[in-house]
Amino acid sequence: TTLLPNLLDAAVFNRNRSEHDLALFEIGSVFLHGGGKLEQLPAEKIRLALLLGGNRVVQSWTDRGRPADFFDLKGLIERMAAHLGLPELVWTPAQPNGFHPGRAADIWLESHNGERKLVGYAGQLHPSLQAELDLGDTFVAELDLERIIDAADFAVRFRALPRHPAVDRDIAVVVDRSLASSALVKAVRDAAGETLEKVHV
Repeated sequence: TTLLPNLLDAAVFNRNRSEHDLALFEIGSVFLHGGGKLEQLPAEKIRLALLLGGNRVVQSWTDRGRPADFFDLKGLIERMAAHLGLPELVWTPAQPNGFHPGRAADIWLESHNGERKLVGYAGQLHPSLQAELDLGDTFVAELDLERIIDAADFAVRFRALPRHPAVDRDIAVVVDRSLASSALVKAVRDAAGETLEKVHV
C-alpha cells in the first residue's frame, strides 16, 4: 500500500555502511483495496516516493554542512512540478500515521478553475520511528504519479528573451500565524498578473 518501507530499508542499509547523507527515490506500484468488497481485486497505482536524510549540503573544509529539512523536500517537489508544467501545488497541514506532529502536509494540485486533487503527502518521520530505525531526521514524500502525469504539460514552449531585466520586489506583510503560505502566494499571483515570473515566501 506504500513504497516508504522500501526506502526506509534502503536508508538503514546505507546508514549501516556509514553513508548518512541520503537522497533516495523509488517509482513502483502500490496495491489498494477496491471498494471494500471481497470480490473486487486491489487497484494498482503507480507512486513516486522520496527520502532525504543527513546533510543536504555536504560538509567540506570550507563548509560545515547543513542538515536536510522539510523545505528541501518541498523545494524538490515544487521544482519537479514546475519542470512538468503542473498547475499550482497547494500544501495543507496533515498528520499521517508515523509522521512528526506539525511537520507533515498533504499535497494538492489546484487547477485553473479552483478544483483540487490530492496527489500525495510529505513530512518528517515521527521521532519514535526515527529512533526505532536508528536514523537521524528523515524526510519522506509519496506522490500519485498517475495524477501528476495526467496533469503535466509536456509541450515545449519558446518565448522571446525579455527586453528589460527582471526586477525583484521584497514585500513584508504581517499576517495571522494560521494563514498558509500558499494563500500569500495566490494573492500575489492574482494581483501581479502575467508579468510575474516567480514568488518565494
